Amino acid sequence: MEKLKDIKCIVWDLDHTIWDGVLLESAGVQLKPGLKEVIEKLD
Repeated sequence: MEKLKDIKCIVWDLDHTIWDGVLLESAGVQLKPGLKEVIEKLD
């Protein structure tokens, strides 16, 4: 059985990774599909 490791730190590159566009320059920035669930699971 493989031992699971705890996640201690996650670094997110937000613009063009978590959402399309640049947050300060785009009016309608939204998370990419499925990412909300991933963030909630990691939390």
